[in-house]
Amino acid sequence: MVWEWRSQTYIFNQQGLYHNAESVDFSQNGNIIALGGNDGKIRLFDTQSNFCFQTFSEHISKVTDLKFSSKLNTLVSCSLDGTVRAFDTLRYRNFRVMRADMNVQFSCLAVDPSGEVP
Repeated sequence: MVWEWRSQTYIFNQQGLYHNAESVDFSQNGNIIALGGNDGKIRLFDTQSNFCFQTFSEHISKVTDLKFSSKLNTLVSCSLDGTVRAFDTLRYRNFRVMRADMNVQFSCLAVDPSGEVP
């Protein structure tokens, strides 16, 4: 559910999120809202049409944080599954998986201001 605070009205309410959304971020241009869920899924919503147009299911545990990078087409997420993943939001693919050398659960992340993903 998206609420517009100035007009105090609902912009849209879309069914289909069966688990709580744990994290949210807007793309740099404001065209995409990304939601990370307790079900390990990341859903991308178009802010113009208000519909979910892509779901990433690569995480196997709760998505705890996500951020769009300054490079317009990259979304980075972290999860309790111990991975940090980078997604291409144009080709709809997970192009990088990063893991720590030890068994960890990630709760938050930050993206380098340059937008580069190592």
